[in-house]
Amino acid sequence: TRDERDWLERARRSDDEAIRREFGVARDSDGFESEANIFRYLPTVVTVRVTAEANPVEITRVAEAAQRLGAPLTWSVASDAEGSVRAAAVAAAGSGVDAGGSANGTGGGVAVESAAEFGKRLSDGQLLVNGA
Repeated sequence: TRDERDWLERARRSDDEAIRREFGVARDSDGFESEANIFRYLPTVVTVRVTAEANPVEITRVAEAAQRLGAPLTWSVASDAEGSVRAAAVAAAGSGVDAGGSANGTGGGVAVESAAEFGKRLSDGQLLVNGA
């Protein structure tokens, strides 16, 4: 819809500003003359859990922000998510879901699974809950 396109454009501008001001900037906050302690954000693999209530445009926003930062994503989609939500996650990952419910592509993998299955599979790492 037009509202979703407008929302996504505002989100892109907000993300670009955050990258320009914070996440894309190396800082030496100590100010020592003889050594530099440079603080910077480094990309890391993130697992995104997409629930049945997620909005596909929000999935697109997460994928685009991660791409700008160079952060690889893997996707876990709730098994009760409707087709448009699944399709958005698959498109974001750059691959299709096979009959077994998972796929691997250049953008990461997509697993369609219940919350219990996701909990079993998840190990230490970063987690963003979308649509909770």
